[in-house]
Order: sequence, then C-alpha cells, then structure tokens
Amino acid sequence: MSQPNPPPLPNLSPPPKAHMLHRDAQIPSPPCSSTAPTLPGTPRSTTPPTTAPPPILVPALAVRRDIRSRMPSPIARFLGHRPHGAKPPFKPLPFPPFSWLRHMPLKYEVWLLSCIGAFVSIALIEAVMASAGGFADTDTVLITASFGASAVLTFATIDSPLAQPLHLVGGQVVCAVVGVCVTRLFHLAPGYTVPSETTHVGDLHQLVWINGALSMALAVVAMQATGTVHPPGGATALIASVQPAVIAMSWRYIYIVLISALLMLGWAMVINNVGRRRYPAYWFHGTHVFVHAKPKDREETEDDVQMAAVEGRNAGFAAMERALSRSWDGSNEASPQESRRGSSFGGRRIQSMV
Repeated sequence: MSQPNPPPLPNLSPPPKAHMLHRDAQIPSPPCSSTAPTLPGTPRSTTPPTTAPPPILVPALAVRRDIRSRMPSPIARFLGHRPHGAKPPFKPLPFPPFSWLRHMPLKYEVWLLSCIGAFVSIALIEAVMASAGGFADTDTVLITASFGASAVLTFATIDSPLAQPLHLVGGQVVCAVVGVCVTRLFHLAPGYTVPSETTHVGDLHQLVWINGALSMALAVVAMQATGTVHPPGGATALIASVQPAVIAMSWRYIYIVLISALLMLGWAMVINNVGRRRYPAYWFHGTHVFVHAKPKDREETEDDVQMAAVEGRNAGFAAMERALSRSWDGSNEASPQESRRGSSFGGRRIQSMV
C-alpha cells in the first residue's frame, strides 16, 4: 500500500553559507532595526519605529556633583549648602545666641536679621570708602545710593532670583559699565556740560537728560542679555550719568561698584545663614545650583514662569506662551497645543519636563 505524498514545504530561502573566521577577526554587527523580523504570511506591524530621546544639554557651569558637599560643614553652610533632605525652615547655628532663634517666631527672626543685615552692609561699605587706607581723599563718593535698594533685596527677600549673587554683583557691575560708557560718549559731544546738583531753566536744551535716559534703557537691555537682572542696577547706571561727583570719577566708578557689591554679598552670606534661612538659593542658575538635575517632571508656579519670561531665561517666553495658549471661551479644558506639551495652567501650577 503506497503512502500519501507529504505536503510541499513553503518557499524558504536557503541558509547562508558558513565561513570560517580567524579568532582575531572582527565579526561585523548586524544593522540596528527598530522592528522585529516577520515570518512569511504574517501581517506587517504598522507601529512607527521608536526614536531615541534627544540628548540633555548640560550647561557649562553645571557639574555632576555639588562641590560644596565636599567642603567642611561650617564653610558649606555659609555658601548656602544644607544637608540632603533638609527642608526649610532650617536649623540655626547650634550655639548661643543663634540657637535661641529657634524659640522666636520665624517672622520676627526675619525682621531682626534683615534689619541687622541692612545696617551692617551699608555701614561696612561706607567705612571702607571713608577709611584712611581705602578711598578717602580720592574724590570717591561715600556710597552709591542704589545699594540701599540692593540691601532690601539681599536681606529682606533672600529667596528672590533678583537677590542671588549673580544678579547682585553682575547686575550692579554691568549697569555701572553701561552708565560710564554712555556718559563718556556724551562727553565727546560739543554741547555737553556736566549737570549741576539742582535743575535750572533751560536744562532741556542740554544733553544731560538724554544721557540719563539712554544709560538707564541700555542698562536694562544689558542685564536682560546677560541674565543678571537686578532692579537697583538701573539706578547705578542713572547715577553714573547725572551725578556730578560720579561723572568726575569716570572709570573708577566701575570698580567702586564692584567692591561695594562684593562687600554686601560677603556679609549677606554670613548673616543670612546664621538662622533658619538659607542664602544663596543658587549661584549661577535657577534650575541648578552646582548639580545638573536628572530628567524628570518638574512643577513650576505661575510666578516662576513669569519671572523666567521677564528675565529671558529657561525658555521663559516659550513656557509663558504655552501657559497662556488656552481657549478663549473661559473653559477649564486645555488647548491642543497645551495638551501635546503636557502642561496645565489651571491651578497656578505648570507641569513641564526638564
């Protein structure tokens, strides 16, 4: 009895020929493919190939580890570092009289330290400028008036981005440079005269008022371009253009402002860290202190986004545009652009990706 013939095999391609390779030969790696091979007769998947996430750009000033954690604890504290996991209000210094601050309401502690900080900072700058071994008898002003406003930010609102070291020192110096440069250019004009302490009839026919307005306006742009927005810096640029004693100082005004800013910063790092507060909140940038953050979800408040937009940092304008791109009908539903970005502006909090 004859057996039935077996069914024909499917049309399969023959296996590739085997080649003997030397032990030192490098075997070429197969080309990468995002889709798995399919067998004959299997429907091909329509899932699009996956793409690798874009690389994270690490700023030049960021390092992988906070270098302050390697410093002695007393030094790291006065640089704004606190132990990992510590939350505000922090612990004051563990010895009297600073340890007594924990028994005082935090509001009164802030008032007390702000008063002491502002008083000592202004007195310190004036003492250095008036000392016999310093700048006395060199036609140097006792103090630049704009540092009174800087003291308010540095000691009363120490968590504000405008009070951080880069803004305090950078903003003051940038505005001093702009004010002096613009005034020196106006000196070249044939009709320019040094302004007096008081106004007189006919002052609008001189170039002084244009000098002051232009110095102030260019200083604002310079601070925005350098990311060092510091409101008192506008007064620093204006003083360099309209105050006769400062105009006579010329280029010396720049390093006088620099020394004054460094004195105020040094004292702020002391008095703002003896209690339950911390200063500075960051040194170079608002999104990192010394350590670049890992990619994860981050929540920003509406005020943070507005501040970023005003200062032109952290893609602030893009975040502001996404936040305000809601439908005009007043509903709580997010706009299509907002949904794709994963943002919500409903409860004064914005969910974004670092």
